[in-house]
Amino acid sequence: LRFSYETLTQLPAIIKTDSQQMAQNDFAFVGNYTLFDVAAQPAIDAGSVPNVGVPIGFALANDKNTYSPVPSTDDEAVLGPFEWFKQHDFDATQHAAVLYAAATPSAQQAFTVLQQVFGKLGYKLVYSRGFQANETTFESDVLKMKAAGVKFFWFDGPDNYAATIAREFSQQNFSPIDYETAGYGSNLLKLSGGTANGMYLP
Repeated sequence: LRFSYETLTQLPAIIKTDSQQMAQNDFAFVGNYTLFDVAAQPAIDAGSVPNVGVPIGFALANDKNTYSPVPSTDDEAVLGPFEWFKQHDFDATQHAAVLYAAATPSAQQAFTVLQQVFGKLGYKLVYSRGFQANETTFESDVLKMKAAGVKFFWFDGPDNYAATIAREFSQQNFSPIDYETAGYGSNLLKLSGGTANGMYLP
């Protein structure tokens, strides 16, 4: 614990010093991995060094020298599946719900982008909530979504969360279109007990 704590407290200073040296010799920075990467921003901006990555924090993500590794904007990248759902079941898209991870700035930013996508395509969001990493059940959300008449559900959580959602949908005899953008994983089928049947995965 002592080592981890000391490492974390020293990391911003280390990143700042190293990035200043690298900015003098390297063409670009590639990859962003932690919230501490913002310590490299002064060096990036001072030399207008391209920063290619998907930063976790808003400051670096919105920096004029940050470039996405994907040659399109976030909203363009996710339109395809939502356009398909709209074409195949328009009524469902008028009763949409979203549960999103609220623990990190990047997850909150992803929800903002999703709201823009919904607005652009005419989806009607009738229920949404940001959940915390330590939550183990979504039963109250399921009951509220069922009462609100939700027919399309979007969720961006790992396989254990996706399995929990699938089980609780089944327990409440609730079957909206279930689009899970990060739910696939080795534990999904095992933990869901077969209730993930019919789930959409990208």
